[in-house]
Amino acid sequence: LVIEIERLQYEIATLQKQQNETKMEQKEILKTFETMSAKKAAPIILELSDDEAMRILAGMKTDTLSAVLTNMPPAEAAKYTELLSQQ
Repeated sequence: LVIEIERLQYEIATLQKQQNETKMEQKEILKTFETMSAKKAAPIILELSDDEAMRILAGMKTDTLSAVLTNMPPAEAAKYTELLSQQ
């Protein structure tokens, strides 16, 4: 039983480490998009899956998000605005 507890504790620690690394990677990706011009970021975001695009858009500062949405075709900007409002 002690061995099983230790194994589970190790597994939890490993998963927490992976989760932290993923969060750091997401922050770096978001930072990259925020430093791009909105004109360049918008078409790239449109090529991503909706889930990935939403992770990026939801993390953006309001002024950056506004600029990116402005540089999208109206139908796409409306779609992401609706998805963002549902979060």
